[in-house]
Amino acid sequence: MNKALDDLKQLFGINYNLTGVCDTIMYRRSVRVEKPNGDILIPAEMETFWRVQYTQSRTDPTVPDP
Repeated sequence: MNKALDDLKQLFGINYNLTGVCDTIMYRRSVRVEKPNGDILIPAEMETFWRVQYTQSRTDPTVPDP
């Protein structure tokens, strides 16, 4: 999971504006979700939390605001 989180951080760290659709994407935190099988050494899921900021035109929502 550490490698998956590193990949996500690298992806959005390099391509933070996603071709003008988003203004910023920022990593906030992550939480490992433990499964009821009791094995805390091998978590099966991780929730990640991101802050995404974007703008759009009020007259035409399909077009990003310049």
